This record gives sequence, C-alpha cells and structure tokens, in this order.
Amino acid sequence: QWDMSIISEIEAKINLAIEKLGGLDILVNNAAHLAHKKTDEETFDRTINTNLKSVYFLCQHVIRYYVKEGGGKILNISSINSFQGDTNPYHISKAGLNALTKGLAKEYAAKNIIVNAIAPGYCASSINYMDVSKNAYCDKAKNKRITTPEEIAELALFLCSDAANGIVGQIIVCDGGTLL
Repeated sequence: QWDMSIISEIEAKINLAIEKLGGLDILVNNAAHLAHKKTDEETFDRTINTNLKSVYFLCQHVIRYYVKEGGGKILNISSINSFQGDTNPYHISKAGLNALTKGLAKEYAAKNIIVNAIAPGYCASSINYMDVSKNAYCDKAKNKRITTPEEIAELALFLCSDAANGIVGQIIVCDGGTLL
C-alpha cells in the first residue's frame, strides 16, 4: 500500500512487489482521487497525479519488467466521466487515462503486453458514496440500478484472463446503459 501520487516511490514499490510476489503478471491501476469542477491548484494536482501521472510512470516501470519477462497485462480503471467533455479534473484525468490505455496497447501489443481499461458508471463504491445494500436504485442508469463492485471485479477477472487475449486497447464501459 502506498500513495500513488508520490512518483518517486513507484520504482521501489514495484520492485518490492515483484520480489515479494515472485514476479508480476497483472497490473490493475485502480487508484483514484475525486475532485470537483471548481477546485484549488493543490487538489487539481493531486487528482491528475493520482489518476494519470502515477499510472503513466507505474506503467513505464512495469512494462520494462514485462518486456524482459515476455509479456503481461495492464488493466486501468477509468470512468464513464472520461467520455464527457468537462472541466472537472477527475473527468480530465480519466480521459487522459483512456488515451494512455490506447497508446500503450498500440505500442506494446506486439511484445505480448495487453492493455485495456474498464469505465464504470455509477457504482456502489466509496468514491461515489453509494451503498447498494441501502438503495440499489439509480435513475441515471438505463437498467435503473447501481452497478456493484462485484460486477466490475468479474469484468476485470475476465479481461486479465487468457480468454481475453484478443481484446487489446479497449475501454469497456460497465454502466447499466447510462451512456446510451
């Protein structure tokens, strides 16, 4: 566990993880910091650093390792907000994450490094202050319910499995039809 926005710690933390785990096959970038439209510079920087900059540098280190090891998978957790033009730093950072996902996939697919992303919608998570056990209704979703973390996890497991080796550079939306 570490603060992803502290870029200087990334290389040491990844090396420690590789050492303790005996290798690395899958990287899931799930850290997020939520900011609102009108925010101060410090919050803006923390949002961009956590949601985009840290992923950029983390992927650089992991990709170097994957190239030596013959491949691996990277799964980035984006957001449906990434598809909506906005001045909110969160939206901006997740749109950048989508571009990074596609760019890394294009550059490294030939080296057996598979990069994809999931873009959840309204999900019962702490970042959205939603608790599906209290109320699963969501009027913004076409299916009228909140997406559960388990649904996102199942999609993540699939994308990280060998069954999804042909899916490269995609941002898979899981939003109950919200963007329709």
